[in-house]
Amino acid sequence: MRIMLVHAPAPIARELHVRGHGVLVCNATQRSMPDTAREAPESSPVPSVHFAGDRKLSWNAIRSVASQVRRYRPDILHAFTPASLAWCVLGTSALRRRPNLISFRGIPRLLRHSDPSEWISYLSPRVRMHACESHAVMQSMMRSGIAADRLRVTYNTAWEFDLSESAEYWRSLWSCSPGDVVVGTVAHVRPIKGIDLLVRAMLEMTDVPNWKLVIVGKVDDGLVTALTQSPSLQGRVMLTGHLDQAPSAMQAFDLFVMPSRSEGLCRALIEAMTIGVCPIVSSAGGMKELVRHERDGLVFPIDDFMALSLAIRRLIGDHEQRRCFGRSAREHVQALCTPKVVVDQLEEMYACVMKKDWDDEFD
Repeated sequence: MRIMLVHAPAPIARELHVRGHGVLVCNATQRSMPDTAREAPESSPVPSVHFAGDRKLSWNAIRSVASQVRRYRPDILHAFTPASLAWCVLGTSALRRRPNLISFRGIPRLLRHSDPSEWISYLSPRVRMHACESHAVMQSMMRSGIAADRLRVTYNTAWEFDLSESAEYWRSLWSCSPGDVVVGTVAHVRPIKGIDLLVRAMLEMTDVPNWKLVIVGKVDDGLVTALTQSPSLQGRVMLTGHLDQAPSAMQAFDLFVMPSRSEGLCRALIEAMTIGVCPIVSSAGGMKELVRHERDGLVFPIDDFMALSLAIRRLIGDHEQRRCFGRSAREHVQALCTPKVVVDQLEEMYACVMKKDWDDEFD
Protein backbone atom coordinates (compact mmCIF):
# COMPACT_ATOMS: atom_id res chain seq x y z
CA MET A 1 0.00 0.00 0.00
CA ARG A 2 1.28 3.47 -0.88
CA ILE A 3 0.54 5.97 1.89
CA MET A 4 1.12 9.72 1.94
CA LEU A 5 1.05 11.25 5.43
CA VAL A 6 0.76 14.98 6.12
CA HIS A 7 1.72 16.28 9.59
CA ALA A 8 1.79 12.71 10.91
CA PRO A 9 3.56 11.73 14.16
CA ALA A 10 6.98 10.30 13.37
CA PRO A 11 6.37 7.01 15.24
CA ILE A 12 3.34 6.32 13.02
CA ALA A 13 5.27 6.97 9.81
CA ARG A 14 8.13 4.81 10.98
CA GLU A 15 5.91 1.88 12.00
CA LEU A 16 4.08 1.91 8.67
CA HIS A 17 7.43 1.99 6.87
CA VAL A 18 8.81 -0.91 8.91
CA ARG A 19 5.75 -2.98 7.97
CA GLY A 20 6.62 -2.66 4.30
CA HIS A 21 4.23 0.04 3.14
CA GLY A 22 5.41 2.73 0.78
CA VAL A 23 5.35 5.86 2.91
CA LEU A 24 5.88 9.51 1.98
CA VAL A 25 5.99 11.90 4.94
CA CYS A 26 4.98 15.49 4.19
CA ASN A 27 5.60 18.42 6.54
CA ALA A 28 7.30 16.43 9.25
CA THR A 29 8.09 18.66 12.23
CA GLN A 30 11.68 19.35 13.20
CA ARG A 31 11.13 16.95 16.04
CA SER A 32 9.94 14.12 13.82
CA MET A 33 12.31 14.47 10.88
CA PRO A 34 15.49 13.39 12.68
CA ASP A 35 13.61 10.61 14.48
CA THR A 36 12.29 9.27 11.19
CA ALA A 37 15.66 9.46 9.48
CA ARG A 38 17.53 7.92 12.38
CA GLU A 39 15.20 4.98 13.03
CA ALA A 40 14.37 3.98 9.47
CA PRO A 41 16.62 1.34 7.87
CA GLU A 42 19.64 3.08 6.34
CA SER A 43 19.11 1.28 3.04
CA SER A 44 15.60 2.71 2.62
CA PRO A 45 14.88 5.77 4.79
CA VAL A 46 11.35 7.15 4.97
CA PRO A 47 11.08 9.79 2.20
CA SER A 48 10.20 13.19 3.59
CA VAL A 49 9.28 16.45 1.88
CA HIS A 50 8.30 19.86 3.19
CA PHE A 51 6.22 22.68 1.78
CA ALA A 52 5.36 26.03 3.30
CA GLY A 53 1.92 26.64 4.77
CA ASP A 54 0.22 27.12 8.11
CA ARG A 55 -3.42 27.90 7.23
CA LYS A 56 -6.23 26.08 5.48
CA LEU A 57 -5.95 28.36 2.44
CA SER A 58 -2.19 28.20 1.99
CA TRP A 59 -2.13 28.02 -1.79
CA ASN A 60 1.49 27.00 -2.01
CA ALA A 61 0.78 24.02 0.25
CA ILE A 62 -2.35 23.12 -1.73
CA ARG A 63 -0.39 23.13 -4.99
CA SER A 64 2.40 21.14 -3.37
CA VAL A 65 -0.04 18.46 -2.22
CA ALA A 66 -1.37 18.16 -5.78
CA SER A 67 2.15 17.89 -7.15
CA GLN A 68 3.23 15.23 -4.65
CA VAL A 69 0.05 13.19 -5.21
CA ARG A 70 0.63 13.22 -8.98
CA ARG A 71 4.24 12.16 -8.48
CA TYR A 72 3.81 9.59 -5.70
CA ARG A 73 0.33 8.26 -6.63
CA PRO A 74 -0.66 7.16 -3.11
CA ASP A 75 -3.54 4.83 -2.36
CA ILE A 76 -4.11 6.58 0.98
CA LEU A 77 -3.69 10.28 1.75
CA HIS A 78 -3.91 10.80 5.51
CA ALA A 79 -3.95 14.36 6.92
CA PHE A 80 -3.39 14.80 10.64
CA THR A 81 -4.26 18.50 11.16
CA PRO A 82 -7.19 20.70 10.08
CA ALA A 83 -4.94 22.80 7.83
CA SER A 84 -3.32 19.84 6.11
CA LEU A 85 -6.73 18.21 5.64
CA ALA A 86 -7.94 21.33 3.80
CA TRP A 87 -4.78 21.27 1.65
CA CYS A 88 -5.49 17.66 0.73
CA VAL A 89 -9.17 18.23 -0.05
CA LEU A 90 -8.44 21.23 -2.26
CA GLY A 91 -5.19 19.92 -3.71
CA THR A 92 -6.77 16.70 -5.02
CA SER A 93 -10.14 18.12 -6.11
CA ALA A 94 -9.11 18.55 -9.76
CA LEU A 95 -7.12 15.33 -10.07
CA ARG A 96 -8.46 12.54 -12.23
CA ARG A 97 -6.95 9.84 -10.01
CA ARG A 98 -7.67 10.72 -6.41
CA PRO A 99 -6.29 8.87 -3.41
CA ASN A 100 -8.55 7.80 -0.56
CA LEU A 101 -8.52 10.75 1.84
CA ILE A 102 -8.56 10.20 5.61
CA SER A 103 -8.57 12.74 8.42
CA PHE A 104 -7.42 12.71 12.02
CA ARG A 105 -9.69 14.50 14.48
CA GLY A 106 -8.45 15.35 17.98
CA ILE A 107 -10.99 17.90 19.23
CA PRO A 108 -14.35 16.96 20.81
CA ARG A 109 -16.01 20.13 19.51
CA LEU A 110 -19.06 19.81 17.27
CA LEU A 111 -18.46 20.67 13.62
CA ARG A 112 -19.99 23.98 12.54
CA HIS A 113 -22.11 23.42 9.44
CA SER A 114 -22.37 27.19 8.91
CA ASP A 115 -18.57 27.55 8.70
CA PRO A 116 -17.26 27.24 5.11
CA SER A 117 -13.84 26.17 6.41
CA GLU A 118 -15.41 23.02 7.84
CA TRP A 119 -16.66 22.09 4.36
CA ILE A 120 -13.12 22.06 2.98
CA SER A 121 -11.98 19.83 5.82
CA TYR A 122 -13.99 17.53 8.09
CA LEU A 123 -17.39 18.04 6.46
CA SER A 124 -16.08 17.47 2.95
CA PRO A 125 -17.71 14.40 1.35
CA ARG A 126 -14.30 13.74 -0.20
CA VAL A 127 -13.03 12.52 3.18
CA ARG A 128 -13.63 8.79 3.20
CA MET A 129 -13.04 8.12 6.89
CA HIS A 130 -12.04 9.92 10.07
CA ALA A 131 -9.56 8.62 12.64
CA CYS A 132 -10.77 9.94 16.00
CA GLU A 133 -8.39 10.51 18.89
CA SER A 134 -10.86 9.14 21.44
CA HIS A 135 -14.40 7.84 21.79
CA ALA A 136 -15.37 11.32 23.03
CA VAL A 137 -14.16 12.77 19.72
CA MET A 138 -15.99 10.08 17.77
CA GLN A 139 -19.23 10.85 19.61
CA SER A 140 -18.90 14.56 18.76
CA MET A 141 -18.38 13.67 15.10
CA MET A 142 -21.50 11.52 15.12
CA ARG A 143 -23.47 14.35 16.72
CA SER A 144 -22.13 16.56 13.93
CA GLY A 145 -23.76 14.32 11.35
CA ILE A 146 -20.85 12.08 10.30
CA ALA A 147 -21.99 8.49 9.73
CA ALA A 148 -20.71 6.00 12.30
CA ASP A 149 -19.30 3.66 9.63
CA ARG A 150 -16.92 6.44 8.53
CA LEU A 151 -15.41 6.81 12.02
CA ARG A 152 -12.74 4.84 13.86
CA VAL A 153 -11.07 5.45 17.22
CA THR A 154 -7.29 5.50 16.94
CA TYR A 155 -5.69 6.88 20.07
CA ASN A 156 -2.71 9.17 19.79
CA THR A 157 0.75 7.78 20.36
CA ALA A 158 3.65 9.08 22.43
CA TRP A 159 6.71 10.50 20.72
CA GLU A 160 10.05 9.05 21.61
CA PHE A 161 11.52 11.21 24.33
CA ASP A 162 14.87 11.77 26.00
CA LEU A 163 15.07 10.58 29.61
CA SER A 164 18.79 11.17 29.98
CA GLU A 165 18.32 13.51 32.94
CA SER A 166 17.27 11.73 36.13
CA ALA A 167 14.38 12.46 38.46
CA GLU A 168 16.96 13.48 41.05
CA TYR A 169 18.38 16.07 38.65
CA TRP A 170 15.00 17.75 38.24
CA ARG A 171 14.12 17.58 41.93
CA SER A 172 17.42 19.22 42.76
CA LEU A 173 16.81 21.90 40.12
CA TRP A 174 13.45 22.65 41.74
CA SER A 175 14.94 22.67 45.27
CA CYS A 176 12.79 19.75 46.40
CA SER A 177 13.54 18.12 49.74
CA PRO A 178 13.78 14.31 49.84
CA GLY A 179 10.35 14.03 51.44
CA ASP A 180 8.54 16.45 49.09
CA VAL A 181 5.69 15.12 46.96
CA VAL A 182 5.83 16.80 43.54
CA VAL A 183 2.45 17.56 41.97
CA GLY A 184 3.04 18.49 38.34
CA THR A 185 1.43 19.30 35.04
CA VAL A 186 2.65 19.93 31.49
CA ALA A 187 0.60 22.18 29.21
CA HIS A 188 0.43 25.33 27.17
CA VAL A 189 -1.33 27.10 30.02
CA ARG A 190 -4.57 28.57 28.68
CA PRO A 191 -8.01 28.79 30.35
CA ILE A 192 -9.23 25.66 28.53
CA LYS A 193 -6.49 23.63 30.22
CA GLY A 194 -7.92 24.42 33.66
CA ILE A 195 -4.56 24.97 35.34
CA ASP A 196 -6.25 27.66 37.45
CA LEU A 197 -8.29 24.83 38.98
CA LEU A 198 -5.10 23.02 39.92
CA VAL A 199 -3.70 26.12 41.62
CA ARG A 200 -7.00 26.67 43.44
CA ALA A 201 -6.91 23.04 44.56
CA MET A 202 -3.43 23.50 45.99
CA LEU A 203 -4.56 26.66 47.80
CA GLU A 204 -6.95 24.38 49.72
CA MET A 205 -3.98 22.27 50.85
CA THR A 206 -1.69 24.77 52.53
CA ASP A 207 -2.18 22.80 55.77
CA VAL A 208 -0.49 19.77 54.17
CA PRO A 209 3.31 19.80 54.50
CA ASN A 210 5.97 18.63 52.06
CA TRP A 211 4.52 19.20 48.61
CA LYS A 212 5.52 21.30 45.63
CA LEU A 213 3.56 22.26 42.54
CA VAL A 214 5.48 22.31 39.24
CA ILE A 215 3.84 23.81 36.15
CA VAL A 216 5.76 23.07 32.93
CA GLY A 217 4.82 25.10 29.87
CA LYS A 218 4.25 28.57 28.51
CA VAL A 219 1.72 30.49 30.62
CA ASP A 220 -0.89 32.45 28.67
CA ASP A 221 -3.46 32.68 31.47
CA GLY A 222 -3.44 35.76 33.67
CA LEU A 223 -5.55 34.06 36.32
CA VAL A 224 -2.95 31.33 36.78
CA THR A 225 -0.21 33.94 37.05
CA ALA A 226 -2.19 35.83 39.70
CA LEU A 227 -3.11 32.75 41.72
CA THR A 228 0.45 31.46 41.87
CA GLN A 229 1.53 34.74 43.46
CA SER A 230 -0.61 34.07 46.53
CA PRO A 231 1.49 34.50 49.71
CA SER A 232 0.43 31.07 50.97
CA LEU A 233 2.02 29.43 47.91
CA GLN A 234 5.37 31.18 48.10
CA GLY A 235 8.20 28.67 47.86
CA ARG A 236 5.81 25.88 46.91
CA VAL A 237 5.14 26.63 43.21
CA MET A 238 7.60 26.39 40.33
CA LEU A 239 6.75 27.84 36.89
CA THR A 240 9.38 26.43 34.52
CA GLY A 241 8.12 27.88 31.24
CA HIS A 242 8.45 25.75 28.11
CA LEU A 243 10.82 22.79 28.41
CA ASP A 244 11.98 20.76 25.42
CA GLN A 245 12.72 18.01 27.95
CA ALA A 246 9.25 18.04 29.49
CA PRO A 247 8.86 14.22 29.46
CA SER A 248 12.20 13.90 31.21
CA ALA A 249 11.06 16.40 33.83
CA MET A 250 7.91 14.35 34.44
CA GLN A 251 10.07 11.60 35.89
CA ALA A 252 10.33 13.80 38.98
CA PHE A 253 6.53 14.06 39.36
CA ASP A 254 4.79 11.96 42.00
CA LEU A 255 1.41 13.01 40.59
CA PHE A 256 0.55 14.23 37.09
CA VAL A 257 -2.59 16.41 37.01
CA MET A 258 -4.49 17.47 33.89
CA PRO A 259 -7.62 19.48 34.85
CA SER A 260 -8.76 20.41 31.31
CA ARG A 261 -12.19 21.87 30.69
CA SER A 262 -12.18 20.35 27.19
CA GLU A 263 -9.81 17.76 25.75
CA GLY A 264 -9.60 15.22 22.95
CA LEU A 265 -6.74 13.26 24.49
CA CYS A 266 -3.78 15.02 26.06
CA ARG A 267 -0.36 14.00 24.68
CA ALA A 268 1.32 15.00 27.95
CA LEU A 269 -0.99 12.58 29.76
CA ILE A 270 0.08 9.76 27.43
CA GLU A 271 3.73 10.58 28.12
CA ALA A 272 3.24 10.77 31.89
CA MET A 273 1.45 7.41 31.94
CA THR A 274 4.14 5.88 29.72
CA ILE A 275 6.72 6.93 32.30
CA GLY A 276 4.55 5.47 35.07
CA VAL A 277 3.48 8.67 36.85
CA CYS A 278 0.21 8.40 38.76
CA PRO A 279 -2.43 10.55 36.95
CA ILE A 280 -5.31 12.66 38.18
CA VAL A 281 -7.48 14.03 35.36
CA SER A 282 -10.77 15.77 34.77
CA SER A 283 -13.56 13.87 33.04
CA ALA A 284 -13.10 15.99 29.90
CA GLY A 285 -13.07 14.24 26.53
CA GLY A 286 -11.00 11.12 26.15
CA MET A 287 -8.95 11.41 29.34
CA LYS A 288 -11.40 9.30 31.31
CA GLU A 289 -10.95 6.60 28.65
CA LEU A 290 -7.22 6.48 29.22
CA VAL A 291 -7.40 6.87 33.02
CA ARG A 292 -9.87 4.38 34.43
CA HIS A 293 -11.08 5.80 37.74
CA GLU A 294 -9.64 3.93 40.73
CA ARG A 295 -7.65 1.63 38.43
CA ASP A 296 -5.08 3.78 36.65
CA GLY A 297 -5.57 6.96 38.69
CA LEU A 298 -8.38 9.28 39.73
CA VAL A 299 -10.93 11.16 37.61
CA PHE A 300 -12.77 14.22 38.94
CA PRO A 301 -15.69 16.26 37.50
CA ILE A 302 -14.86 19.10 35.12
CA ASP A 303 -14.40 22.49 36.85
CA ASP A 304 -14.66 20.99 40.37
CA PHE A 305 -11.48 22.21 42.04
CA MET A 306 -12.64 20.98 45.47
CA ALA A 307 -12.97 17.42 44.13
CA LEU A 308 -9.51 17.82 42.60
CA SER A 309 -8.12 19.03 45.91
CA LEU A 310 -9.56 16.01 47.72
CA ALA A 311 -8.07 13.65 45.11
CA ILE A 312 -4.63 15.23 45.45
CA ARG A 313 -4.86 15.26 49.25
CA ARG A 314 -5.69 11.57 49.25
CA LEU A 315 -2.81 10.53 47.01
CA ILE A 316 -0.20 12.82 48.52
CA GLY A 317 -0.58 10.80 51.67
CA ASP A 318 -0.59 7.36 50.04
CA HIS A 319 2.70 6.43 48.37
CA GLU A 320 1.65 2.81 47.80
CA GLN A 321 -1.55 3.82 46.03
CA ARG A 322 0.38 6.21 43.80
CA ARG A 323 2.76 3.40 42.91
CA CYS A 324 -0.07 0.97 42.09
CA PHE A 325 -1.93 3.51 39.98
CA GLY A 326 1.27 4.46 38.16
CA ARG A 327 2.04 0.84 37.29
CA SER A 328 -1.50 0.23 36.02
CA ALA A 329 -1.42 3.50 34.05
CA ARG A 330 1.78 2.44 32.28
CA GLU A 331 0.32 -0.96 31.35
CA HIS A 332 -2.95 0.55 30.13
CA VAL A 333 -1.37 3.21 27.94
CA GLN A 334 0.94 0.61 26.41
CA ALA A 335 -2.12 -1.45 25.51
CA LEU A 336 -3.76 1.50 23.73
CA CYS A 337 -1.17 3.99 22.51
CA THR A 338 2.02 2.33 21.31
CA PRO A 339 2.84 2.88 17.62
CA LYS A 340 2.26 -0.84 16.98
CA VAL A 341 -1.27 -0.75 18.42
CA VAL A 342 -2.19 2.50 16.68
CA VAL A 343 -0.86 1.33 13.31
CA ASP A 344 -2.79 -1.94 13.67
CA GLN A 345 -5.93 0.22 13.85
CA LEU A 346 -4.85 2.44 10.98
CA GLU A 347 -4.09 -0.54 8.75
CA GLU A 348 -7.57 -1.91 9.41
CA MET A 349 -9.09 1.46 8.49
CA TYR A 350 -6.95 1.79 5.36
CA ALA A 351 -7.92 -1.72 4.26
CA CYS A 352 -11.60 -0.94 4.82
CA VAL A 353 -11.33 2.19 2.69
CA MET A 354 -9.50 0.35 -0.08
CA LYS A 355 -12.11 -2.43 -0.25
CA LYS A 356 -15.12 -0.14 -0.62
CA ASP A 357 -16.25 1.32 -3.94
CA TRP A 358 -16.75 5.00 -3.11
CA ASP A 359 -17.20 6.46 -6.57
CA ASP A 360 -20.98 6.56 -6.74
CA GLU A 361 -21.28 7.82 -3.20
CA PHE A 362 -18.86 10.73 -3.21
CA ASP A 363 -17.39 11.70 -6.58
